[in-house]
Amino acid sequence: MTAAAAAKPALSSVKKAVAAKPPAPPAPPPPPSKVESNVTLWNFTQPNGGKLAEAAWPAVVNGTLAVTTGDPAAEATGPRRLSAFLGLGADLRGLAAAIEPIVNKGALDPKDAPKDATDLKLTQNELEKALAVYLGLNIPPLRPTEWKVGRRVILPIEVEIVPPAVPRWKVGRAQMREWARLIRPEEEAGLQLTVRLPVEPLPATTEADHRPLELKAQVATRLGTLTKPVAKPEEVAALGAEVRAGVLVNPFEGIFYQIELMRQLRRDRPELELPVTLAILSGFSEHQAAVTGWTMGGNALFRRLWDALRRKGDGVPVADKPAVAGARALLAGALGLAANGTAAWYSPTERGPSVPPVDLFLAPAQLLRKSPNGKDVYLTVVYGRLMAAGVRDNTGKYYGPAALGGMDLVDFVGDDPAFLGPAPGSTLLQCWDLVKKIAPNEGKLDGLRLADGGIVSIGIQQWTIAADDELTVVLYQFMRMAPDHFDLFFGIRGMQLRVWGLADTTEPTPDKIDEANPYLRPRSRPDTPETWRSAYASRPAGDWGDAGTGPADDGVPSRVKLVWLKYSAPGGPVETPQPIRSGTAHRWALFGGAENAAKQVIFDPLWGGISRLASQTSRELCTAQLQTAVFRFQRLWNQVNGMYPTTDAPGGKQYPFRRLVSSQFFAAAVIDAHINVPGLVAADLDTAFRNTYARKPYTLVGTEADDHFLMRMAINFVLARRVYKRNKDSRDHNIVALHDKPVIPATRDKPARDPGLNATPGSFTGWPAP
Repeated sequence: MTAAAAAKPALSSVKKAVAAKPPAPPAPPPPPSKVESNVTLWNFTQPNGGKLAEAAWPAVVNGTLAVTTGDPAAEATGPRRLSAFLGLGADLRGLAAAIEPIVNKGALDPKDAPKDATDLKLTQNELEKALAVYLGLNIPPLRPTEWKVGRRVILPIEVEIVPPAVPRWKVGRAQMREWARLIRPEEEAGLQLTVRLPVEPLPATTEADHRPLELKAQVATRLGTLTKPVAKPEEVAALGAEVRAGVLVNPFEGIFYQIELMRQLRRDRPELELPVTLAILSGFSEHQAAVTGWTMGGNALFRRLWDALRRKGDGVPVADKPAVAGARALLAGALGLAANGTAAWYSPTERGPSVPPVDLFLAPAQLLRKSPNGKDVYLTVVYGRLMAAGVRDNTGKYYGPAALGGMDLVDFVGDDPAFLGPAPGSTLLQCWDLVKKIAPNEGKLDGLRLADGGIVSIGIQQWTIAADDELTVVLYQFMRMAPDHFDLFFGIRGMQLRVWGLADTTEPTPDKIDEANPYLRPRSRPDTPETWRSAYASRPAGDWGDAGTGPADDGVPSRVKLVWLKYSAPGGPVETPQPIRSGTAHRWALFGGAENAAKQVIFDPLWGGISRLASQTSRELCTAQLQTAVFRFQRLWNQVNGMYPTTDAPGGKQYPFRRLVSSQFFAAAVIDAHINVPGLVAADLDTAFRNTYARKPYTLVGTEADDHFLMRMAINFVLARRVYKRNKDSRDHNIVALHDKPVIPATRDKPARDPGLNATPGSFTGWPAP
């Protein structure tokens, strides 16, 4: 054996030494990610998703908590406590991390006995265990299966009021450490699985059992259990308690069901609207109402309940007046309504409330995802629902989401276009047929664009909100059909709408409103015979109103002003509704636009999510789109009829527009251009006429040669029309591709369908008679 070999220790000695050395402790788990910590804290998270600056926190003290359980049953009688609302991807680890700065900030209360230094801070692991015990999650089964996005968690942080009315937060670190010790070693592994379970996402309103018609049926079934003709008091109380319990657990999950419930009560059981409203509110403590009204879902419900209370006015039964007065005061405090005298309040649409509601948010890693073709898709959250606002798009100056949408108007309407009213005439049916056929050139019912100068553009004809004659008109009709749905999606965020005159910034008088809105019942002479009614207008349709009466059929406005009501700052001036000037520069900031140093306007995707969810959730918004799409033929006629009849020379022959644009193909090409760039259609028609006339004059005697002229003019118009330049080729191609497209044969589920456009002059007779 060599000296070197003799110097090496024996292999057995190495093994013994290794065996004698204690194993290294396992590496601590990584801290919770921002996704896991996607938690919204009451009165701590700001409406924009930011956190309350530490300098603005109330004082935090470390003492002894009065309540040692997160059971909601103890909330009504115990001290007020902070609440957390769980966002997408959140888990118990993340919740512990979210409250750690508050829990570990508290200094000892001067009146408490000094504690050991070891009681001053809690570790992440201790916080997780303490929360599990406090919330009862250490008792099998461990999985909190009922936890969904929006779930409210009552926290072990108590809210105290120190004279003279100064709030402070109290934590109990010593108690929490004791709770953490209750987790036995053999439970540790199971608990670590529990604290990493993310909350379940809320279902989309396009999923089975959650679509609008299914929701209506579910509510009708529930209301069908109430005794007729007079519901029993215990039935009303049970329904109110059911709604209240759901809101207190998760103010986001059931909001669409709750709004539908209140709608059907007003429509089918109007005598129960007030009793059910009082039954819902009767069990709320002032603190519970404040927490609920702070959330977007709870605030939306409370606004609807306020409407129910306000609607009754002074016609409340004497026996109910004390309860109504208490309910109004409760809602006024929860919504932050502005006082109107000593014992009354303005509604949330009359003056700006001082409680801006807070929705849930996404963590930075959740804001984008890849589409199947590799494009970035903007994501956002509306009422706790994850919404794809659209793919990343831009026009050089404006950047934001755009989505074709997934709701086909043909599938929505079916074989019976009931939105046109009973027994619609030939004019409406012909126009509807063209609307259907050109729809693929724009978008679907839930289509969206938030990436150009139109700001928000929605739906099957991409109506824009930059001016007062497009999307504001659609939304005004929607507001008339479904004021509850309008408030749910748009009113709660500050939007209001008023019929307006031609002057942009001048408050219109009734006669100026009438001048600008010829197809609306006159404001100055409301009893005028209905000669003002447009042949392209349909009666507003919807389920809103007492006994299903629905809105009055007052025609269709042409100009509707965008009005905005800001939330009032607590203790500051009370905001009033303000008309907003037309034009992109005056409006993009209202819809999440922000200009960067390069003068590019970047839109937050939130309004894309709001608009898409509104279309997916409210059938009335889709109906308003369909009716306004048909009414576009009236708008087009008004614009081009001023230039026509066209003449080949001053004082020469006249050629009426209704004869020139008399084929399905030509009418579709014109209306399609009007959707895209309405202000250029008349001039482009004139260009097409003159280009065709230069090759062969038109005699207007109804000969085959004249028909040939009209077909050539239609093609020349497609070439001449100035649509959005980035998609002119595809837009023109899509129209030409419909030329004489073959009939689609019937299938087992669907009848035969004719998607083609007839190019023969005379195949479209939907213009007004001469």
